[in-house]
Amino acid sequence: LEQARQLVANRKFQTAIEALDALIATAETGEARYLRGLAYTQLKQYETAMHDLNAAVQLAPDEPQYYFDRARVQMTVEPNANGYAVAFEDLGRAIELDPEHVPAYVQRAMAHQRLRNIHEALEDYSQAITIDPDNRIARINRGYLYATRGEFAKAIEDFDNVTESPGPESHAVFGYRGSAHANLKHWQKAVDDFTMAIRTATTNPAQYYSLRGTAWSQLHDLRAAIDDFSEAIRLAPEVPQYLHQRAMLYLVLDESESALADIERAIELSPKQAKYVYGRGLCYVRQEQWEPALAELSQALSMEPRLASAYLVRAEVYEALGDTRRADDDRDRARAVNPRAKSDLIVLEEMAAAAKSAAADGDTDASVASDDDRDETASDSASVASGDDADSESALESASGVP
Repeated sequence: LEQARQLVANRKFQTAIEALDALIATAETGEARYLRGLAYTQLKQYETAMHDLNAAVQLAPDEPQYYFDRARVQMTVEPNANGYAVAFEDLGRAIELDPEHVPAYVQRAMAHQRLRNIHEALEDYSQAITIDPDNRIARINRGYLYATRGEFAKAIEDFDNVTESPGPESHAVFGYRGSAHANLKHWQKAVDDFTMAIRTATTNPAQYYSLRGTAWSQLHDLRAAIDDFSEAIRLAPEVPQYLHQRAMLYLVLDESESALADIERAIELSPKQAKYVYGRGLCYVRQEQWEPALAELSQALSMEPRLASAYLVRAEVYEALGDTRRADDDRDRARAVNPRAKSDLIVLEEMAAAAKSAAADGDTDASVASDDDRDETASDSASVASGDDADSESALESASGVP
């Protein structure tokens, strides 16, 4: 039996199975069946593993680890509500036998998380942390869940604990914490965290460059933001949202030709996105090409009638074309969609003025477009907490909103 333990510990699973076969044939014990079940699990022979783990539980019903590992196999072979329900019974039994079985709390929390039982998941992660305050998996996952609930300060506290020591998931933790800081408008801290995410990334860091670009734009450093979006585009040229984000910043800087080139490419990649078509309309407005602008804005609104800012921008186009009646109608439509909506042409000017002021004063503390009229919880980029209806208000969140 000791030889089998060592073979399993040294990951010599097939040799361990052969040794355990001989042992079980002459003296079957719960541990022997358990060890062979573990070996079969590592070889992904789950049905045979489950047969051994069932026998182990029957032979030694007071061993919490046997229930725990059987639950893990159950969740692997049946990763759905039915499989998790069976696993919950085993994990509950493991915890009953050993109330300080941290892996069982964490495993059960992960199952609850996958089933979107957020309250139950938080309870189990918290219990695991109470027993083991430095448990990385529990800290990371609880922090993530806090962030999805908008409890960003609590999320940051959990991520702080994890970032004190490096690990293979460090880049994700820095990314999560950076997003939490951004949602709290701690822009420089967000930049610092996204920088660490880039440095520690073990996969393509394009998203982190995009998120840092958003934070730079909030610190009014538009050229740094454009540089980051450019790197994101270089690393992931097939992602249209990065092109859209850079295009909006080019518009702030009144570089409409560069903006239009980015928007055209974004539309090629994703022709059904209304906000990209709307972005092309904004480019034409900045160039005072009123008829093409009208066509693009109208197309965007036919694709997404809840783009309140698009109505306001189109109203200005109608004014330029001398059609005040249609201009007034569009303003009424915008108010019906969102009474607090603001034209993105105004937002562009505000962002440009803020950037110029920051460059002159060296001020990087204030945030761009921070008035209450805008939805600042949205971004094109994946995030831990994003606004569900951002597109109903504006196409500029990708340049000025919170990741």
